[in-house]
Amino acid sequence: ARRTISIILSVIMVLSCFAGMTFSVGAETSGDYEYKVLDDGTVEITKYKGSSSKLNIPSEINGKKVVSIGDYAFQDYEDFISLVIQEGIKSIGKYAFNNCSKFVAVTLPESLRIIDDFAFYACRSIINVNIPDYVEKIGQGAFGDCNSLKSINVGDNNKNYCSLNGVLYNKEKTEVITYPAGLSIRGYIPIINSATVLSDWSFSGCRNMSNVKIPNHIKEIGSYVFYDCNNLNKVQNSSELISIGEHAFEKCVNLEYIDIPEGITKISDYTFSGCSYLHNIDIPKNVKEIGKSAFYGCSKLTEATLP
Repeated sequence: ARRTISIILSVIMVLSCFAGMTFSVGAETSGDYEYKVLDDGTVEITKYKGSSSKLNIPSEINGKKVVSIGDYAFQDYEDFISLVIQEGIKSIGKYAFNNCSKFVAVTLPESLRIIDDFAFYACRSIINVNIPDYVEKIGQGAFGDCNSLKSINVGDNNKNYCSLNGVLYNKEKTEVITYPAGLSIRGYIPIINSATVLSDWSFSGCRNMSNVKIPNHIKEIGSYVFYDCNNLNKVQNSSELISIGEHAFEKCVNLEYIDIPEGITKISDYTFSGCSYLHNIDIPKNVKEIGKSAFYGCSKLTEATLP
């Protein structure tokens, strides 16, 4: 029994030596790039360890074609001011360039098919983005909290997305995918009349919003739509609104007033969490459920009218 206990303790001690360590299985290195070889012999870049101010991501490494940029590969890298992704690369992973806060210009290749979730989130110096014709997926929050971004432009030949006045929509113009955070909004939110949905994260980090009216053709507000719009102080909602997603107004720290239309039946989880200046709220009669932490951190909320 004592020997068994001793063996178990030895195993625990060995395992504890590896606690907190991360491993890159099959990773290889070439110059400033760490990469892995995929099953078909092509390459995915997994990490960058250089210090270039003008980053030119290659289409080949050690004679092998680069087809993707992996999740988190360049996250928090702040040294470069321009980014060129060479032809042949088809996908940009989740959080790949998250919080690369200094680069101003980005060139995306025509070969690109996928821009995954939060790929360029919080790239706060980028001014405009041109989406290539064959992009099939732009993930949620891909260009969220880019507070210098003035326009997202899409070519007429793209079958999945389009843009109007710099705003990114789905091809049918029924959903707002991303509203550039660098644009100022006061009064009616200037979006096309055919749009009925504000997609997840579509206005996140828009710090140039203040007193706004959501147009009456909007029926759904997705999750995290106005997340961290910290200068937003008053919202008059669409009278046709029937759904507000989780975390929709979270961290809108200066929000003092918002009306909730009669069509709303649920206040979702964390909808107004962190809205520390919200003074009062009138819950309409059709609301049957208030989600967890819906008003968490609303420290100035003094009055709530319930049905």
